[in-house]
Amino acid sequence: MKRSGFAIIAAIGLVGCGADDRLMPLRMGNEWSYDVKTGLPESVASVKITREVPVAGITGYELSGPMGVSRMAWKGEMLVATVLGNARFHPPLPLLNSIEEKQTTKWSGRMYSQGRTFEAQATLSQESTPLTREGRKYRAIKTVMLIRLPSRELEIQTWYAPGVGILNQVQRTREGGEGVGRFDIELDYLSGP
Repeated sequence: MKRSGFAIIAAIGLVGCGADDRLMPLRMGNEWSYDVKTGLPESVASVKITREVPVAGITGYELSGPMGVSRMAWKGEMLVATVLGNARFHPPLPLLNSIEEKQTTKWSGRMYSQGRTFEAQATLSQESTPLTREGRKYRAIKTVMLIRLPSRELEIQTWYAPGVGILNQVQRTREGGEGVGRFDIELDYLSGP
């Protein structure tokens, strides 16, 4: 069975331009390193902003890493993505609101992955929450993205910290939409801008 590898974490791609990008301090050439856990031996992956690209009718960025490419931009106060790993989204998928710390955003559209087209719906919830990593305390924003596809649901939990970006991210897949779900991948922040 193939895993859906399009998760945000697949390319660790969140970029900022124009909006308050303090939650993802992004500039051309910025690079992040993460400890990657997939159920196999742990590894370290780096993701780098490599070029400007059009995203959602505005200038965005392409991030490249060993798990794929992502294309994202700030559209107003919302961080959106048209590509995450091996998946494309139309309209762009919302990932984070830079202003509203507690909110829920709905999305409906198409996801293109592994040569197939899926009708999909998503709910993005976010709220402010403290998080301690490696003994350091952060005032983080936690997002929970639930993407509903015809035969499964993907849940992606992400913690963002000002000046750092993604601190931690976990993806699970639920076949048939029930239960806790199968662990897919986890990222833990090691270093970055």
